[in-house]
Amino acid sequence: MNWTRLQRSSLKTRITLFTLAIFLIGIWSLAFYSSRMLLKDMERVLGDQQLSTVSLLADELNHELGDRLAFLARVASRVTPAMLTDSTALPALLAQSLIPEDEPFNGGIIAHRLDGTAVAEFPPPSGRLSVNYMDIDSIAAALQEGKSTISRPVMGKQLPVPVLA
Repeated sequence: MNWTRLQRSSLKTRITLFTLAIFLIGIWSLAFYSSRMLLKDMERVLGDQQLSTVSLLADELNHELGDRLAFLARVASRVTPAMLTDSTALPALLAQSLIPEDEPFNGGIIAHRLDGTAVAEFPPPSGRLSVNYMDIDSIAAALQEGKSTISRPVMGKQLPVPVLA
């Protein structure tokens, strides 16, 4: 279409083209606005869903770790000072307390003397007896302060895998 011809077009054609241009700009603006709003809404919904999932997993992990700490407290309450010097009593207590099919710890359990030396383990033998673990911060804190903690993963001295102490 020639510009000079458009200028000479009737008023009716000009109004129709102007209305069409306004309508197209309005539709494009609405589409742009709705896509931005949809993007923001999707980000919010996905963020909420991820937070919900992570919160659920964190609660489950906290519950499982709490159960394991309670289990260790129950076993520790049954240990007597005489058992620490008896080479058969403490391993027998650990064996009696733990069911291998339902064991709560992948790497087993180690009992330590106050100097940090392992005196009993279950399941035996993993070669951890007579090894001193006082250089691991969480074990040192537990033995010196008497409070239970869960450490960050550390490489096992005898087990070649990361362990929680």
